[in-house]
Amino acid sequence: MPDLVWGIDVSTKRIAFATSAGQSGSVKVPPGLDGGARLFAARTAMWHFAREFATDHPPLYVWIEQPAGKPRPHPSLIEMVGVTKEAVYGVLSTLYPFPVTVGEVAVAKWKAAVLSGRADKETIMEWAMTVGSPANQDEADALGIAIGGLALMGSQG
Repeated sequence: MPDLVWGIDVSTKRIAFATSAGQSGSVKVPPGLDGGARLFAARTAMWHFAREFATDHPPLYVWIEQPAGKPRPHPSLIEMVGVTKEAVYGVLSTLYPFPVTVGEVAVAKWKAAVLSGRADKETIMEWAMTVGSPANQDEADALGIAIGGLALMGSQG
């Protein structure tokens, strides 16, 4: 399967990447920083990682998991998703002469595309090990986002 799609799973502590071909990696957000300093450090780390990752795995489309939480996502997670989207789009726009779409996908939507909308973490990790070698649960989710995103794109023509 070609590296057509990236999937990105964002948390406030780590940002995981994967491709629809099964490669994965992650960036840890530097601990002990707050506010703008934390966001700037995350953006800088993302910028460097995305630039390096894109060298061997150029995407045509990037899916980022929408922030979720009950009753609503934590503001810090929403900020991290925004920083991630900006950094990835910024890197890719400097590397390629064509635009690469950076969109969001709901958790239940990507899960339903690869397993079941209610798949638990253990099930996702077991599945992810059959399509790649994720180092952690976030990378397993990123694989699901990439492959689920690719499947969703195919189902939309």
